[in-house]
Amino acid sequence: MVQRGYRSGDVLVALGEGAGLDGAALRQALGTLEFEAEVTADEELAERLGVRAVPVYEAARRRVLTGVRTLEELRMLVFGQRKNKRSNDSRATR
Repeated sequence: MVQRGYRSGDVLVALGEGAGLDGAALRQALGTLEFEAEVTADEELAERLGVRAVPVYEAARRRVLTGVRTLEELRMLVFGQRKNKRSNDSRATR
């Protein structure tokens, strides 16, 4: 099956290379199931945390913020001092 759009190998390799990754190594990894267990675990975690959008910021595997955030909001997430709760925040536990 030919994949198109953001999931195609060429697009992913180009994005990876743009981020400084080795394109040949990335293409090889995409052609195998080498990282299947890690990807599946990440997908399962995202589902348990209720992640339905990106970007997502997670702290201590129990506090989750979604959407674009200010530096102050990210600091509050990391240090556990959440003063303002926005409507698209969600909290979940594992």
